[in-house]
Amino acid sequence: MDNAKGDRYFAKRIVEDIHKIEKYAKRVDFSNIGKNEEPLDAINFRLLQIRENVKRLSSEFLSEHKRIDFETLISIRNKATHDYENVSFGSYKTFIEKDLLDIASELEKYIGS
Repeated sequence: MDNAKGDRYFAKRIVEDIHKIEKYAKRVDFSNIGKNEEPLDAINFRLLQIRENVKRLSSEFLSEHKRIDFETLISIRNKATHDYENVSFGSYKTFIEKDLLDIASELEKYIGS
């Protein structure tokens, strides 16, 4: 994989997208998904962007940062993209409010170092 821009660049992009998701999620009523199409579309777009940036991280970075749960992130993104009708929005909300913020925190430690 071409990593000319470097892992810090892609980690920073992932963190930026996570913070955008956090902002969009504040506008979502997860108990009434039908009335939240726009912010959910924005969240799903950012998850797609995150997935693309994860693919650009070096294998060395991924090996050194096993605490970062990229597999769950990719799994949720795939479910939201390919099986949207069957997404459990309670778990989606938990993922956004906890798991994504944990990922951002770990990446911010890396970016700051």
